[in-house]
Amino acid sequence: MKGKVVVWHAMITVAAFILAYVIHTVTIADGFHPKKDILFSVYTFHLVFSLVVIIAFQLLSARKKAKDQLGFIYLAVMAAKLALFMVVFSSYFFGESTTTTVSHGNFLVPVFLGLACEVTFLAKTLKHME
Repeated sequence: MKGKVVVWHAMITVAAFILAYVIHTVTIADGFHPKKDILFSVYTFHLVFSLVVIIAFQLLSARKKAKDQLGFIYLAVMAAKLALFMVVFSSYFFGESTTTTVSHGNFLVPVFLGLACEVTFLAKTLKHME
């Protein structure tokens, strides 16, 4: 039963990211161009990280020792996600050859989308554990 929940939520997360990416790309550009710029990489990074968080927290919720610590673990994972994001995309933020097609504000869309998917799943997991 739990496996079906994870698969279902993962499918919803993937669909939400794809839909958001298509809408985002069409909105900021002249049309849909997959892999056109760094925005695709940012969406992919947040999608993969969100899926890892969803699967990991489903596995951790089954362990008795980790149940009480899931909120704290999530905060640590978010700090690691931020650090890894800055390392991977540091050339865009701090490099001299920044792209002009996507402003820094456009990076917030996949960040908040991933955060919403992760928090929704974590809240459902914690509520189900009660």
